[in-house]
Amino acid sequence: MSINPEQFAAANKAAVDSLLSVANTALASAERIANLNFETVRSVVDESMANTKALMDAKDPKEALSIQTSLAKPSLEKAVAYSRSMVEISTQTQQELTKMLESQFGDFQKNITGLLEKLPSRHRLVPTLPFLLSRAQSPLPAVLLMACVKPPSK
Repeated sequence: MSINPEQFAAANKAAVDSLLSVANTALASAERIANLNFETVRSVVDESMANTKALMDAKDPKEALSIQTSLAKPSLEKAVAYSRSMVEISTQTQQELTKMLESQFGDFQKNITGLLEKLPSRHRLVPTLPFLLSRAQSPLPAVLLMACVKPPSK
């Protein structure tokens, strides 16, 4: 059985499309992180200048200590908010990449099953391989299964 040029071109196009989707997702995530970092740095610099001015305007050490104490809580809250935003971006990116991988794995399962069903029964690797591939929950077991299965001896 040979692969015709149209099938080969379609497979190459699908691979390139998949790589572009992954690259676009990664770039979008990097852009969101860069924007978050830029806005955080801008906010920290602005607040630092305002806090320094407020401390310089203090009349005595007791007032300076009071100002410094009042500024600690908002800074901590902003650090926690920054961490939450980073986790949110990372989680969303991971979910998007997982969806892509699952979709591509589903296509892989269909293609392999279709190819195996086209083979004459004497050339099939294992009669139950399409069934096992359809039951795999993630790509890794199927890839391991494909790597471990050997053609029957003649």
